[in-house]
Amino acid sequence: MPNNTLIYPPQGGGGGIQSINGDTTSAQVIAAGTGISVSTASGTTTISSSGSSGANVELSNLSGVAVNTDLVPASTGSSNIGSATLPWGSGYFATGVGTGPLPPTTGSGNYLWLIPSSGNGAPAIQGYTNSNSYCGIQFTAGGGFTISDGFGTAGQPGSIQGNTAGIVYINGYAFQVYNSYTRCFGQFQIWPIGQTISVSQGTNGCIGNGTDALASGTKTISTAAVTSTSQILVTPTSAPLGQLYEYSAGRVPGTSFTIKSTNSADTCSFTWWIVEIH
Repeated sequence: MPNNTLIYPPQGGGGGIQSINGDTTSAQVIAAGTGISVSTASGTTTISSSGSSGANVELSNLSGVAVNTDLVPASTGSSNIGSATLPWGSGYFATGVGTGPLPPTTGSGNYLWLIPSSGNGAPAIQGYTNSNSYCGIQFTAGGGFTISDGFGTAGQPGSIQGNTAGIVYINGYAFQVYNSYTRCFGQFQIWPIGQTISVSQGTNGCIGNGTDALASGTKTISTAAVTSTSQILVTPTSAPLGQLYEYSAGRVPGTSFTIKSTNSADTCSFTWWIVEIH
């Protein structure tokens, strides 16, 4: 065998030099960050491998990695990111995190997406089924949210909005809950039969308990619930001697109102209910 010197590239952590002298072979492996010196009549030359050996199989020596392509499994649903016992920490995504095509793309299957910035610039949770039935939670810059069909579009069937007010949309009708009142768009019904409206009684309330009684045909009721626009309904709870009515001149908004009888000798008991109009 002729005399030869072979220089080979990194393999398994480093390059090297192999010397063949007749039938005798010797080799020197150059590890990462090391080298080998070759002396000749004209001087000494050092041959060294690069300072990095590249990624190992376990990917445990990565530093400053910049991935420039998609990371995909060998087949659908065959690989996970992290595990139940070794989960990853925080994740940062520019477009969103989902289980299928990014909405509003349609397709078969059931999908859910977390989207950092949706149509109004705020985050959203959106999903759809293989029947293309959309739903979502749309957050707003003011701290509110909308839960609805149509990816958070207000006014869509089944939507709920929340911030300083809440709105439920069902088949074109709405039920609104504000800080100080609730509004129903459409007919308000109580169901099933036998159910009714329950109004709390007590100090500064808007309904009586049936034990207030006239004295010489008059009675002043103290309550902060009465306003300048209140409608006051009066019902006798014992036989009256005359007709009962609210004496408008005796109303003090936020303080009290007065009930009178057309008979000054009336001492009947009664109940009352304050109703507001808008």
